[in-house]
Amino acid sequence: MRVFIEKQRFTQKWLIVLLGITSIFPIIITTSFFIKGDIKLLEYLYVICLVLFATGIIFIFNLKTRIDEIGIHYQFFPFHFKMKTIFWKNIKHAKTRTYNALSEYGGWGLKGGWPFNKKMVLLLM
Repeated sequence: MRVFIEKQRFTQKWLIVLLGITSIFPIIITTSFFIKGDIKLLEYLYVICLVLFATGIIFIFNLKTRIDEIGIHYQFFPFHFKMKTIFWKNIKHAKTRTYNALSEYGGWGLKGGWPFNKKMVLLLM
């Protein structure tokens, strides 16, 4: 059997730009308060570190997938510290196919659940 290994990270350019832009605003606002003297140095450094940590934490996330003769192994760090396995004996059916995300699923991203439930959205309107 062939072994399939894949590693995914959040390193898309659009994501880096988006995170950079959204982290600049709280830093600018906090810096203006610090310059005016409305907040102390310790509070200023706390906010800056919090913004940088919240922005940078996404870059440690990674998904590792391995499909081999034993089963499907996956690890989504930092939520899983070691590989989890779904054994082939527990899988009833598996196949590979080509699909069109836009026409079959309405696009990419999250589907289903409360915020995406059309009935619930109509009730909220």
